[in-house]
Amino acid sequence: MSEIQDNKFTAGLKGKDSFNNPENPEGGQASTAFPPVSPSLARRYSFKLIANIAGIPLYLLMEAILPRALGPVAYGAFSYATGMFQYLTNFLDFGASTCLFTALSKRQSEWSLLAFFLRISGLIFILCLLMSGLCMVPQIGARLMPGVPAWIMPWAALWALATWGVRVLRGVNDALGQTVKSEKLRTIAGVLACVALVVLHLAGVLNLPVLFAHQLAYLFGMIIAFKIIILEGFPGPQGKSTESGRENSTGQRLPSLALSKEQKRAYAREFAAYSLPLFFQLVVTSLALMGDRWLLQMFDGNIEQGYFSISQKVGMACFLFVSAMTPLLTRELAVAHAKSDFIQMGRLFARFAPMLYAVAAYFSAYACLEADTVVAVFGGSQYAAAVFTVQIMTLYPIHQGYGQLTQAVYYAAAETKALSKITVVGCGVGVLASIFLLMPEQYGGLALGASGLAVKTVGLQFLVANFMLLMCSRLIPLPLGRLFAHQFISLGVFMLLAWLVGQAGNSFPGVLGNTSFGLNGLPGQIAGFCLRGIVYSLGVGIVCFIFPWLIGTSHTELKGVRKRIGLWRSGNRNTLL
Repeated sequence: MSEIQDNKFTAGLKGKDSFNNPENPEGGQASTAFPPVSPSLARRYSFKLIANIAGIPLYLLMEAILPRALGPVAYGAFSYATGMFQYLTNFLDFGASTCLFTALSKRQSEWSLLAFFLRISGLIFILCLLMSGLCMVPQIGARLMPGVPAWIMPWAALWALATWGVRVLRGVNDALGQTVKSEKLRTIAGVLACVALVVLHLAGVLNLPVLFAHQLAYLFGMIIAFKIIILEGFPGPQGKSTESGRENSTGQRLPSLALSKEQKRAYAREFAAYSLPLFFQLVVTSLALMGDRWLLQMFDGNIEQGYFSISQKVGMACFLFVSAMTPLLTRELAVAHAKSDFIQMGRLFARFAPMLYAVAAYFSAYACLEADTVVAVFGGSQYAAAVFTVQIMTLYPIHQGYGQLTQAVYYAAAETKALSKITVVGCGVGVLASIFLLMPEQYGGLALGASGLAVKTVGLQFLVANFMLLMCSRLIPLPLGRLFAHQFISLGVFMLLAWLVGQAGNSFPGVLGNTSFGLNGLPGQIAGFCLRGIVYSLGVGIVCFIFPWLIGTSHTELKGVRKRIGLWRSGNRNTLL
């Protein structure tokens, strides 16, 4: 604990020296403005959750259309190319966006933070496009992007850059407390994008070029909208006026993007101190992630790449509910650390980590045991060989929430060096496992293709997330025994309930099976899947009502929720949020 409190960089983040106040290199506060009063954590999480709930059917619909419309080969090429450039942008980011979110959460009126990060964004944009140009050279593309047409490269790079830009701007809005506005906009944009994709599919014109045009229009539209929200809601230095400034919606004057040499040097020191310990980690992580997909592409080609990609999409669908909360908790952990309130950090983690784990386990357990139906809905019969891969990857989101929260503790505490060491070791183990699982048998490997990569991905996530949880207890007080026990018991209970519901479907095929109410084919599979899901959810609800600790809560908290729901129904909605 003392190591964190004595860390000079951490002290700088709390505004106690000029190192972290580049707007005023002589020391003191960077701005006379006070951060705006953000909506409560419950309200912000509610809007993120609502946006994610609304996004789930849209996401599922879009991901059910793409594999069917493109087929395994084209879908595999699209997923591989965009995935590789996405790994590249994350590497070029170099941890700068995480530093931005953490610093902006603590100093919300510091416009020059965004001005400095804009320069970093421009550099990332140029380097990524240059790399796409190199990949269009036949000799280079054949080695780095085997089986992928050269024309895809620049479009895949733009897609990755736009996806990164949306993530960064969404994180900025979260850091500034603008979650409610940004999530409303994200929901509307998602609906419009989904409608457009359905129209293109029904018109029979959905192919790779059309898909890239659709995706880029959607992503760049989101970037423009998120930028407007930031400009309109940014607190800004009150009382300041600049030659090139502009007024936001509150009449405050926003400073220009110009930075003095002193500001540039100070910000460069701050971002470097935060990110440089991550350099080796980022190099190893990026190479490991790219290496996994490259090995799969080299040894097994686009079809196995398509199988792994569809399994990733299913796993991402299971994680949508958890992903709504993790950036908000990251912000709260950063705020608590800025006050040196390590007790509060421990309470936040111990309070919400089991809840997020239970939510992910609830979806993952059911999707795992219903993988054959999930594959039929997402991809159809041409993806039948991907069932086992999907089963494995549905388990990935279960510990993904733990992984993100433990990383948030390290980021908030500026313990990036320790995090780097853990990640590098994990990646080293993962690379060796990937080589062994994917390499052809004549070279001593198991040649397991997409299934082997899925086993490695889930197994490594489990080991690293729990090791990081153990190490986090050295930074903040955590009830490790309770957290570890909760992981195994809650997942075991949900798996058992999902299995029992599946057995009931086999016993009563006309009601809960794939021929529910006389429906055959895909309609029958969807109806049976939904009906079994309802029975499974009722079973989970009953068990968790009796044993609320399975979902990280208590009978007292459940009574409080019922009381607030009653107030909501009576018209006092502000009490709930």
